[in-house]
Amino acid sequence: MKRTELPGFFKELSTLVEDAHRYAKVAGVNFFKQNFRRQGFLDTSLTPWAKRSLTVGSDRGVLIQSGKLRDSIHAVSRGIDRIIYQTDPLAYAKIHNEGGYIVVTERMKRYFWYLYMKSTGTMQKKKNGELRKNKANARLSTMASFYKGMALKKAGSRIRIPKRQYMGESAAFMKQLDAWIASEIDKRFSNI
Repeated sequence: MKRTELPGFFKELSTLVEDAHRYAKVAGVNFFKQNFRRQGFLDTSLTPWAKRSLTVGSDRGVLIQSGKLRDSIHAVSRGIDRIIYQTDPLAYAKIHNEGGYIVVTERMKRYFWYLYMKSTGTMQKKKNGELRKNKANARLSTMASFYKGMALKKAGSRIRIPKRQYMGESAAFMKQLDAWIASEIDKRFSNI
């Protein structure tokens, strides 16, 4: 009769738990960051994000301007059996992930007037003062129209921000995690 060394088994089991915890933290952060590349939330299937209303800058992905939101995703351990995925405290993180409404304030209106003035001031002009008809001016004109529209909104009115979920419970991620754990169990315990 073959004897099994239980202390070695428990040590390997303990190592597996620690490795699984570390893997889940790194893989989860990478999985949620991938949603920015996918331009949608992957659960049992991909739920694509709503397109932006302002088409200027459409060469970059939705929810990507500086990359701060994507790069702020991180994992926090709450003991050995719990991991929380969260973002740094960015004012716009929650509204983009869950959707909802924001209320127009006087400060927002002033900021949009500033953006309007800035965008119209950088338009290229001919020697006689007329605006040039080129792509740069067309882009700036579109942006200026958007900024002016936002600046003219009534203070207290609401703007709907569509839900563009990038983090949350995902069956696809859990399946990936389960596959990794099953593979590690086979690898580590096949000889014991």
